[in-house]
Amino acid sequence: MNKQRLILCFVILNLLATTRLCNAQDQQPSEKQLGRVLRRFPQADTDKDEKLTEEKAQQFLKSRQMNRR
Repeated sequence: MNKQRLILCFVILNLLATTRLCNAQDQQPSEKQLGRVLRRFPQADTDKDEKLTEEKAQQFLKSRQMNRR
């Protein structure tokens, strides 16, 4: 009985943790966040229109991760 409770608690905690991670990845960055990224990394603005879209930010961050490896 005690072992079953332990397993059940473990499963529930894992489900909660993965749900929170998935929700964090689904959130859209705000204009303020995109502005901060643009100020910190001006090279992220590939077409030099001084506006950073979510797609450009994701491409830039992905390229930075690839360069680290």
